[in-house]
Amino acid sequence: LKSKRLVEFQKALSNIPSNKSTQQQQFLSRRVYRNSAARDSDDRKEEKQLTECDFESLHEGPNEDVYIVGKVCGIVPNPDTVPL
Repeated sequence: LKSKRLVEFQKALSNIPSNKSTQQQQFLSRRVYRNSAARDSDDRKEEKQLTECDFESLHEGPNEDVYIVGKVCGIVPNPDTVPL
């Protein structure tokens, strides 16, 4: 990362709210649209609840109805591939 981008990244990490329940609620539901025209119509919107799933139940390739969500907590460079 360039120095300006690194500073922006560090500021973004420090601005993460400390209220864990607020953070978790961001990932508990996702608004799903049946088609692109439905974005304008409220009656065609439906909300799906996201639940936890273990990695053992995932398989290689597409996993139907599985969304992997998370936040970047930090980047650890690999010294074998990135010279210090």
